[in-house]
Amino acid sequence: MDSFSSGELTPFGMKSVAILRFTMVTRPLYNTPDMGVQGEILRKVADLGDAERVRTTATDLTCGINAESLRKAQASKESGGTRGKLVLKGF
Repeated sequence: MDSFSSGELTPFGMKSVAILRFTMVTRPLYNTPDMGVQGEILRKVADLGDAERVRTTATDLTCGINAESLRKAQASKESGGTRGKLVLKGF
């Protein structure tokens, strides 16, 4: 969620709710002094993936960035038939 107006929070009423925002590019975006930590985190995640201890949420891989593959990806999203992430490979 990049932004929201206070009206959008109305449904939460008096409930205890926390809205947190996290992005993988916070350190580089703000050029923080601990930017090296980002590389360490990504290396750990890559190691976990290589060891098959974590799984991707990608459920569909479309190879080739062309009109046909983009139409297929868009149709899949619009139909609501996509679960997880749809990956376009070949940039």
